[in-house]
Amino acid sequence: MKKNLLFLFLTWLLVLAGCQTPASSREDLIMLLTEDLALPDETAADLYFPTEYALNHEVLELSWLSDDETTIAPDGTVNRGFVQKSTSIHVVIVINGETITKPMGEVAVTAWTDEEIAAELASELSFPLIATQPLTFPDTLLLFGETAELSWFSSDPSVIGNDGAIHPKDISQSTDLTVAITVGERSILLPFMTIFVNPLNKQAIIDAAIAEISLPDSTDSDLDLPTKIGDVIVQWSSDQPNILSDDGEWSYSETDALVTMTAIFAFQGLIVERDFPITVLTYTNAERLQAALSQIAFEETVGENLNLQTMFDYGVTGVWISDLPEVISNTGTVWLDDVAHAVTLSLTLKSGDDILEQEYTVVTKTISGDETYFPTHMLVYRTSDFKSEGFDNLIVSNGKIVLAPDALLGSYQSEAFRTNPFTKLVGSWAATSSADATCELKIRVRVNGVWSSYLSYGIWGLGRQNAMTVPQSAGIASMSEDELTIANSQTADAFQFLITLRRDSALSLSPKLTLVGISLLIPGYVYPVDTALLPDFVDWNVPELYQHDVPTIGGSICSITSSTMLLLFKGHSFADSLPHREVAPLFYDYGNKIYGNWVYNIVGMGAYGESSYVKRIYSWDELKHHLAIVGPVAVSIKGNTGLYTTSGHLIVVRGYEVIGNQTWVICNDPNVASVYYKYDLQVFLGFTRNVIYVLE
Repeated sequence: MKKNLLFLFLTWLLVLAGCQTPASSREDLIMLLTEDLALPDETAADLYFPTEYALNHEVLELSWLSDDETTIAPDGTVNRGFVQKSTSIHVVIVINGETITKPMGEVAVTAWTDEEIAAELASELSFPLIATQPLTFPDTLLLFGETAELSWFSSDPSVIGNDGAIHPKDISQSTDLTVAITVGERSILLPFMTIFVNPLNKQAIIDAAIAEISLPDSTDSDLDLPTKIGDVIVQWSSDQPNILSDDGEWSYSETDALVTMTAIFAFQGLIVERDFPITVLTYTNAERLQAALSQIAFEETVGENLNLQTMFDYGVTGVWISDLPEVISNTGTVWLDDVAHAVTLSLTLKSGDDILEQEYTVVTKTISGDETYFPTHMLVYRTSDFKSEGFDNLIVSNGKIVLAPDALLGSYQSEAFRTNPFTKLVGSWAATSSADATCELKIRVRVNGVWSSYLSYGIWGLGRQNAMTVPQSAGIASMSEDELTIANSQTADAFQFLITLRRDSALSLSPKLTLVGISLLIPGYVYPVDTALLPDFVDWNVPELYQHDVPTIGGSICSITSSTMLLLFKGHSFADSLPHREVAPLFYDYGNKIYGNWVYNIVGMGAYGESSYVKRIYSWDELKHHLAIVGPVAVSIKGNTGLYTTSGHLIVVRGYEVIGNQTWVICNDPNVASVYYKYDLQVFLGFTRNVIYVLE
């Protein structure tokens, strides 16, 4: 039929040669041509798209168009995929210079069959027939130019897990692998292969695990130590865990160190040990210096003491020099006045033979001219500090502050002291007194520019039933037992005290005031103390008292007992064979109903003529220096002492002893039957509250 049609077509061409073909005849010819070049409804192979068509002596030019060239290209190339696609094809015919486009219909391109996909997967990926090592199952793979997502399944995960882990046993085993393949919206599940696992060879499995260990010859950072390789358990230990821990954690050492990491491999009862030597590198001097420098930062303007470190990590030392030491000292103490000062602090860091120098410039804040700046944590305001223009019915006599002749009441209000921000304050005083000659200390604080009212420690005289008024609140601060506390977790930046002396009649002796003490709790505060020249052994011969010797109240008088031991040490004597029983009612706080009021114990010792005050300390070095230079103290403690646990207790620290790298704190502990006891320094630091009774 087609041949007859072509014959007729050629005949028409001969008859009409040289003439324009009528439109109706042209359509007939085109119909005959498209029938001859008809395309299949679907295909999996490339199509033949001729570009010329010969009829007798004439050659027609043909070109092809595809609505989706990614499915079928204009040259007939077919691009198959994981889903069936289709596109419309058109042929462009040039007849006698005229171009005619004719639709050839829609052709579907068939998707890859499961068999074809399986064959392609097998050509791209293979696993050993016998698995001796864990298998790596890829989760994506390029198949026929498209990214396929793969999920693997083992018919027996106890042989080979879905993660590729192999589990050999005493017999030969096998499992069938199946893979789920997803590309776009098409997902298929195909069997892949059968894999065998030979009977167990414990040594070979451990050897294979050892072969996977790859540790560096040297390191200056933490190591990633595997603890399981397949089914082999690995346990690590270090011969120098302080430098390179059992977990591979790197720590600084002064010099490079050779460390042996020992690995114990365990599998099915077989244990194999291997050593891995590693050189643990220390920091270079330059790295140490930069690390030290990175720890230092100051605000542009300063109104508090600066922490000028001289000891840094990795053995780096530093020396500070201030160009205005009267404004900021070489140790960081800041003195403020009504003028802002620009101060240059020069730092010289040293590590080994290397030196790094750096300068910092800060500007001090100003305070008003009617304030006195106090930069540290313990104010001891002595007779010589009292200003006569502030006396109201007071005078100085024989180095003591006393009432003026015939005066029954006199007072002194101190200047306002600007301080580092503090959260708590303890005030105390030292004065001889009696039942009819008393002292009263009041203190006020400033928070956010607002002054509180005065809070009082109560009227106190030796022999009276002295009682604090409790509770006391001034809004921004409150008084509880012995401490003044700033409210609402705020800080105060100034305090002022008012001390009042009284006597019942002009015939009574005046109280005699020696000093007023104000101790501050300053968050983040550092108070450096040089202990380099102190001796290794100090032990003051403080008489020993056991608090529980006193009937009834023995469990409550640790503070009284400690204070009495200090008074005995100072040479005072008592009529009672149990002197702490005699002292107890004298120092008792009848307001708070406690024997352990820090201030009343200090004021009580002051009433015996001692220069005493409560002091908060900030380091062992500070206490050590006091023990060596001044004498024994009572210390407030809380926590586990190793002998007992306490919610609050007082002991006497009479000295210390340094033996090699260990320091012992020598104490008279009134709760211990032997009284005399040595605490390890680290234990002591765990329970001290860093509040002490000072007798100068």
